[in-house]
Amino acid sequence: MNKLQREISLALIGLLLLLCLPAAISWRALDEIAGNSERSSVANEVLQAHMMLGMEADRMRHFLEKGGGTDDPVVQKHLDTIAEHAAHIRGHIGEEIGIIGKGGAAEEADEFTRLDRILRQIALTAQGTSTGTSWSNEIDEAIAHEHEELDEMEQENAASLVQIRFFMLVAMVVVGLVLIVGAIWLRIAIVRPTVGLLQGMQQLLAGERSYRIKPNGIAAMQGLQRTFNKLAEQLAQGVEAVARNRKELEDAVANRSAELRKVNAELMQSSERRTQFLADISHELRTPLAIISGETDVALRNPDAPAAEHRNSLARVRDQARDMARLVDDLLFMARNEAGPAAARLKPVSLLPLIKTVTGSLQPLLAADGGTLEFRSDMSSARMLGDEGRLRQLLIILLDNAVHYSEHAPDIVVTLEQARDGFLISVQDKGNGIDPVELPHVFERFRRGKRGAEQNGDGTGLGLPLAKAIAESHGGSITIESAEGVGTKVVVLLPEATTGSRGS
Repeated sequence: MNKLQREISLALIGLLLLLCLPAAISWRALDEIAGNSERSSVANEVLQAHMMLGMEADRMRHFLEKGGGTDDPVVQKHLDTIAEHAAHIRGHIGEEIGIIGKGGAAEEADEFTRLDRILRQIALTAQGTSTGTSWSNEIDEAIAHEHEELDEMEQENAASLVQIRFFMLVAMVVVGLVLIVGAIWLRIAIVRPTVGLLQGMQQLLAGERSYRIKPNGIAAMQGLQRTFNKLAEQLAQGVEAVARNRKELEDAVANRSAELRKVNAELMQSSERRTQFLADISHELRTPLAIISGETDVALRNPDAPAAEHRNSLARVRDQARDMARLVDDLLFMARNEAGPAAARLKPVSLLPLIKTVTGSLQPLLAADGGTLEFRSDMSSARMLGDEGRLRQLLIILLDNAVHYSEHAPDIVVTLEQARDGFLISVQDKGNGIDPVELPHVFERFRRGKRGAEQNGDGTGLGLPLAKAIAESHGGSITIESAEGVGTKVVVLLPEATTGSRGS
């Protein structure tokens, strides 16, 4: 911007100098015209004074020629008048010398000499010793000289006027050209870039953050345009940063809201689980507590009953108490696992002998009913960290379901296979299968299918939920595939000892 100001200032100074040169020349010419006009006026006065002097001298000569005496007062009067005109001539010649300066003093000094000669000749004429023709010629020469001066000054004035007109014309042409060139320069160097800047600002205000200006014009305007482009770039980056921050903030708020909704849902689920847990306990404990209460009431009402009868009552109370303890323990285990994988007492466990022991204990019972129980595995070792008691309980639950939910003597196949993430234990039967409507709900506590309730009225609906809790407590999972009339396959994935397990 400072450079632009300097360039404009230099251009104005140059224009002023161009105007001052013809103005100075014109001023000088006008000064000469004024001097010539003043000198012309003085020369005209000198001319008139010479003419009056000559006329007065002619009157005196005519008076003398007609017989007038030289001592006549009329002659003296003419001489006085002539002296007055001569004084005027001397005064005007002095003024003229003052106007033209020392350069023209010698020429005007000759006029003083001529005037002196004229006055001497007139004086001789007044004395009667001269005819007066010589002074008349001198006066004519003086008058002619003054006429020449007047003509010369008129020519000089005319030349000065022509010079003034010429330089004024030159000045106007130069100024016009300068104005035209200056207007073109201003349009190309300043106006057009300025319009581009205004358009750029309008584009930015309209939201065109990518709009940029191609630098053009003088260096100062190009600097402004580059500054505009930098500001536009920074503005675009700022807008992008604000949008990005806003998006990140919105995403963070959305994620946090989702987390809060998830936490809230988990809290609600936890509250529902606690409520359901209390309801389950109250539901499941109602029957054994009623039995215990009934047995104790009978024993108290018959204190004299035989000892054997009291022992039988106590035995039934003990059995119900054990069943209640086992039920409460299973419910607490599942509730803890739902809140988070339940902690298990993990120790090295070999799955092969464990599965063989469980299946071996059930094979005679199934064989007696006409069913089969087969264990298949080509593995020589399958060790993991686990709770052997809970794993045995898991196997018993799966086998018990396979036995009880078959209308006929079941044929059950248990397999143990190596998997990428550990071991796969599958229990497959050829029973009735599970209704597709009920299949998604088989792991819900106390949820029993209609067919299962009909075939196994003593069930509690805690088998599969407990099996799921046991598998998850070991860091594994359980899945069920079933088709009505074909059978059911339950697959349990358990981790190897090298992969570790949750709990301690």
